[in-house]
Amino acid sequence: MNALKKILMGVAAVGLAVSSVVGEAGTAAAASNGQQIVYHYLNTPGSIPVIRSIRVSGTNQNGQHVTSRCFFTDGAEWTNLEGYWWIGSVSYTTYYNATCIGAPVNSGSIWVPKERTGDWVQITT
Repeated sequence: MNALKKILMGVAAVGLAVSSVVGEAGTAAAASNGQQIVYHYLNTPGSIPVIRSIRVSGTNQNGQHVTSRCFFTDGAEWTNLEGYWWIGSVSYTTYYNATCIGAPVNSGSIWVPKERTGDWVQITT
């Protein structure tokens, strides 16, 4: 019984160590190592077509240049572009279609500070 208990405690310790390393890979501490982006679409009443997707690229919290997945907005006023933490100059492109292909509608860049109060920086078009 004592040997089995030692084995189980060892397995639990290894599992905890592995999970803590894996859990740290894709996140940033809140407001201290990059920010997430929220997209704000200022849709003028009666304007058609609407922005349906956006893609972002820049430097992530690990110092790597990355391009986000295509975020489908469906013309919503606010869309959280979750899953990415950005630092420094970040560029964006918006599209009329849902899949970030074809001619861009808007493109530009914003500056994302490494540290600030809060976790979100806003892009507005």
